[in-house]
Amino acid sequence: MKLVLSSEFQKTLTLSEVNDYVTNDKYRYVVVKLTDGEHYCFDTRNETEMEVVQDITMERWSLTIMEPYIVGWKMTKKKPSWVRELVDWQKQEQKVNSLALNELLPKAADKSVNNQKDEIDNTSNEEDNRIDIDDNESEKSTSQSNSNSSSVESESDSSRSSSIDNQNSADEKDSNNTDDDIKQKVNHNTFDNVFSDDFKSKMAEKVKKNSKSSSSDPIDIFITGPFRNAKTLKSHWVIIYGGGNGGAYMVKAGFLRGYLSTVMDGVQGSNIDAIHCDTYYDINLRMEEFGTANKWRRNANNKTTSRISFVYSCATKDERLGKQGIVDSIAIYFKTMEKREISPIGPMIEDYLEKYANGLYKYIMTSKNATEQEIGGILTDDIHNHFCVGYSLKWGDNLNRCLVDYDIVRILKFYIRYSSWSDVPTDQKKLCYRDFQNDSELPNWNTQEERYTS
Repeated sequence: MKLVLSSEFQKTLTLSEVNDYVTNDKYRYVVVKLTDGEHYCFDTRNETEMEVVQDITMERWSLTIMEPYIVGWKMTKKKPSWVRELVDWQKQEQKVNSLALNELLPKAADKSVNNQKDEIDNTSNEEDNRIDIDDNESEKSTSQSNSNSSSVESESDSSRSSSIDNQNSADEKDSNNTDDDIKQKVNHNTFDNVFSDDFKSKMAEKVKKNSKSSSSDPIDIFITGPFRNAKTLKSHWVIIYGGGNGGAYMVKAGFLRGYLSTVMDGVQGSNIDAIHCDTYYDINLRMEEFGTANKWRRNANNKTTSRISFVYSCATKDERLGKQGIVDSIAIYFKTMEKREISPIGPMIEDYLEKYANGLYKYIMTSKNATEQEIGGILTDDIHNHFCVGYSLKWGDNLNRCLVDYDIVRILKFYIRYSSWSDVPTDQKKLCYRDFQNDSELPNWNTQEERYTS
């Protein structure tokens, strides 16, 4: 079978056809085009990237807020040099989720964000350039491109789809020229005025400032599931928030259960199952990710490292909506951690800690060297700085990355509603333990929680 591609990106290529082309015609990559003109490439040999392909080609995207932004998709045997990667796709999903959330929470919405969404929507009406990744017709349009154009963003789809060999050759040539230019500049540059008398003091000031700023890396969020209970006809996912830069250690599950439940009471027009708010739980990290030692990770002072987790559930027949509910609930969680004028989060955290975690409250007051009038604002800033870096969803994880055996069994018992390991299907045992084999020894179903002090 020979793959026939139209000159346009369309939403017609099915998952069955994708698999057929991969098997019979050695096509490997699926390229998806969005209305902003960007192209995202997914490798069918990569399990995680293939999951995205499945979501798109099986039209799961039609149930999500990505629908208005997808122009279509096509396949190619070679990966173009100008496409974006999986991580870029995840960032785009997060951006779109943020835009949708601003509509969901109008009081917290920023008008500039809504204007940006309008611009993206308008782009879908204005853009009419299409490419065929595997043919070389685009080379003709490349040679006719306006040589006076200086904007990278205005580069047409035709010029971007030049043959990969030519592209790589041009890239190498440009790289060599750039190296020569840099060498010339360095040779002619002088440092006489750079390391002046006040250089050391200026540097020290900037180092101090940057050391206090939050990490620019998004916070990883590990998602495991679905766990499908054939008796209850329910599906469940376990979500664990990564630590980021650790600046929000004072945000505890006990606070979040009441806080997020109240938030959901005020959210209108959402398909999120608010019951998940009641499942927020503080877990202590496993000593080693996927490790055999069933112990908590502890520092030199014998202190554990905690993370926030929750369980999201839905009817098995509604798994698509369940996955979208997870995405939306995480977006709301991050949105409510932002700094705001009305009901800022810091004073509410302060009040919770003083009443229910007084030891931590005293520690924070001492370490921050703050008064009762100051601490609320300080906590608001710390929490905002922690969450403002955004997040990255890690689907298809395993529970023993973070959880000890006790917490794994606890979730299977109280949320999935299993009564013993014999109730747990093999594929779900693998969700619990990454390296599980049929002859692997499983922990005692009634395993006890580790003590905080030995």
